Amino acid sequence: MLSSEQKGKFLVARCLFLDRDGERKLLSRNEKPETRTSSGRTLAVATLLLVLIASAPSAEEKQLSIYGPQVSYSLPVVEHNGQDYVALLEALRPFGSVTARAEGQKWKLRFKNNLEAEFRQNALPAKVAKQRLRLPAPFLLEGNRGLVPLRSLPAILGVMLDTRTEYHEAGRRLFLGGAATHFTADPGEAGLSVNFSAPVNPLISTEPGRLTMTFTRDPVVSNANVFRLENPLVTSIAFSETNGRAELVVQGRVPLLARFMAGGKTIDIVPAPREAQSTPPGAPPAVAPATAQAPVSVASPPPPTLQSLAAKPPFLLMLDAGHGGDDPGALLSETLEEKAVTLAFARRLRGELQSRGISALMSRDADVTVPMDQRAAMADAARVALLVSVHAAAEGRGVRVYTAMIRSATSKPGDFLPWDTAQADYLLASRALADLVKAELGKHEIPSAELSAPLKPLNNVAAAAIAIEIAPSGGDVASVNAGVYQQRIAAALAEAIVVGRSRVEAQR
Repeated sequence: MLSSEQKGKFLVARCLFLDRDGERKLLSRNEKPETRTSSGRTLAVATLLLVLIASAPSAEEKQLSIYGPQVSYSLPVVEHNGQDYVALLEALRPFGSVTARAEGQKWKLRFKNNLEAEFRQNALPAKVAKQRLRLPAPFLLEGNRGLVPLRSLPAILGVMLDTRTEYHEAGRRLFLGGAATHFTADPGEAGLSVNFSAPVNPLISTEPGRLTMTFTRDPVVSNANVFRLENPLVTSIAFSETNGRAELVVQGRVPLLARFMAGGKTIDIVPAPREAQSTPPGAPPAVAPATAQAPVSVASPPPPTLQSLAAKPPFLLMLDAGHGGDDPGALLSETLEEKAVTLAFARRLRGELQSRGISALMSRDADVTVPMDQRAAMADAARVALLVSVHAAAEGRGVRVYTAMIRSATSKPGDFLPWDTAQADYLLASRALADLVKAELGKHEIPSAELSAPLKPLNNVAAAAIAIEIAPSGGDVASVNAGVYQQRIAAALAEAIVVGRSRVEAQR
């Protein structure tokens, strides 16, 4: 398989050009166009080359995953002068209030109102919580956005959070406070059981004789890369880490299927049903969606009854434009308040959703005050399938996607949901949707990051719920309210909701 760089060279080496008579010819790798080609034709060839190079597939965006006892999130990784960097403000944000300001060549950060850090543009020495550190590469300042070398982040977070850190450099995965999920592979009733020390929610894909579990949110680790098994069904399990995620690849003697058990702490690997094994050659591989709340059933579900159809509400969203009325939110600039940005974007997103056949309510459709608890109560009373809360910021770039910072839990039928943890049963669906939103933003070339935070009203909503925070597209803060920029984000978000609709509905 050709790499992105090789594909780009191949396109350049075999491109079309016009000869003197206007005929199209194919330029092979060793041929050269005639030297008498006019300057106009030369310009056309150069333009075509640039277009072909630009259209070549780009490499996967680099990312870092950070796992803590109560939080897991990912951050984009950028490269400068051959070194990987991350935004320190965004890395600390899920753990508490954090602010930063630039003073000339200095960049000062304040965390939880009592810890401070100081860095200097293009310098190696730094001061973090009264400790002196030497960075492996120079600190960089882009506007008010401080970038630290990725290799220095474990030490910085260890000091700021006063916790133990473990960094897996090859996979770009950082573990805080011993947050890691281990697993064992044991013989099961019908095949093999993979038992985890905490609930997991991987993406599952299958093809004949091979099943892959991809962990994007779960801190799954292993002490070995390959497990050889004496099992009539499974021959080996291979573990790997790359670009902020982990994978378990199960090799079998027959087509395999995964079943989630014990609330997501056990995944049983069993033979696929006969109809799945008889997939014709060349057919696309089957994909088994991950649902850690209930086992993945091999048998087809019974047809819905009239009673069940009547009990299930229609797919309805609530768009929660943050702040409003007496609460202006953040002052993004001297003339721009956060509440105006959130309302404008919520209206744009409503239009994008309606054009795709999805109905959406608004928690507010004017500059009015709506208490936080009332927003969650409105969503719960309307029995919405999804709540999207909208915020804006002057710092950073692109979009930050948040999910609630609470542990998954399963309530017994008939129990009342605790107000502060009503989101618990829906957290897996919320995180799955956040993954889709980040992927769709990437397709639209909008920088993004996934974070978890104890945000209201997310924790109080008995439905899938995410929050997005729109930051400037560049150095100009006013861009957060630019129509073209907001429309790009709204279109990406609407597409992600369309794709993730089935996952959200399955969780209801």
